[in-house]
Amino acid sequence: MKRALYLSAFSLILALAVALFPAAPARAQEPIKVGLLASLTTDFALIGILQKHAGVMAAEDFNAEGGARGRKIELVIEDSANSNTVALAGLNKTLAQKPVALLGPIWATQLFALFPTIQKEGIPTLATSGTRRLTQVGNRWFFRYFPHDGITKTAYTEFALNELKRRKVGILHVANEYGMSGRDIIVETLKRHGLTPAAIESHNATDKDMSAQLQKVKAAGADVILSQAHVADTALILKQQRTLGIDTPHVASSAASTPSLLKLVTEQDLDGIYVETAAVPNFDPRPQVQRWVKSYTERFKVAPDVFALLYYDMARMLFKAIREAGPDREKIRAWLAANRYEGLATTYKADAEGNLNHRALIIRFKGKTPEIVKIYDYSPR
Repeated sequence: MKRALYLSAFSLILALAVALFPAAPARAQEPIKVGLLASLTTDFALIGILQKHAGVMAAEDFNAEGGARGRKIELVIEDSANSNTVALAGLNKTLAQKPVALLGPIWATQLFALFPTIQKEGIPTLATSGTRRLTQVGNRWFFRYFPHDGITKTAYTEFALNELKRRKVGILHVANEYGMSGRDIIVETLKRHGLTPAAIESHNATDKDMSAQLQKVKAAGADVILSQAHVADTALILKQQRTLGIDTPHVASSAASTPSLLKLVTEQDLDGIYVETAAVPNFDPRPQVQRWVKSYTERFKVAPDVFALLYYDMARMLFKAIREAGPDREKIRAWLAANRYEGLATTYKADAEGNLNHRALIIRFKGKTPEIVKIYDYSPR
């Protein structure tokens, strides 16, 4: 009788074990969700779709390497279009999926609109925006992977003054947070040299005619043009500068280095133009970069730009943080703030504000082929 009771009890325990223990490995293999918010529609998609591709590629590569201790990364992708309202709606949809971190949009106006929710939720958010003020408002959850305007605009202003030997600077900028950030830093840099701008002209990102602004810069006697704009408006400025016969040297912002812009202009429009940027992936001779460019192009049937390369590095650093620190928002934030990461474009290390990229390149186009003419490195010592 006792033996029968023991067998019955043992059978019950065994049945419970079989029922319960398989559930634990199943939970352990659940994917780790990461939000991805980018401009997938409107004219802003020229950059946003390339960044989405880079995030997808980074997740696929990371998962193929074993993921985070056997758990795969699952991206929760939403559109931010060119609207703060759309971006906020996309963020809320993403947060409903309980992601451990967010790969954010490139646009500063959208990021500023998202910051209150990001801070309330306490979610690590990474982006490639260059607008200086983003890391000056005390958001401990935000990390920037593109060199900010305090680096890039200082670099290209110093280049115009010291390398091109110019003194009458004409500024063209888009009338939004990004454009005004660049404008202010150019003005500050000129002031340190005892100079003021010869002219400052603004435009809307959707404007279709920049001739009035260009003519005013010419009339002011500017001997160099510094522009801060997005892809479509930069292309228009370059085309109309050539059409108007304004042969003043031009140093443009990083949008002018992208494959998207190269499709919108001719070799004559671009020839001789200088551009500040953080990388030139399609012309970088390093084997690891060319392997990445080849893989990206084969997967998505389009060439990557500098923002895509940095976005890939950004995502891979985030995924490494998740693997090493675990899928915990605070631990991920602390890991990103403390650790160095060797990416394809550069070495990333956060400063006290959360800026991780501290180098600016100046390139010059010969036709549509760029060459690096100057590197400025402002890495913390």
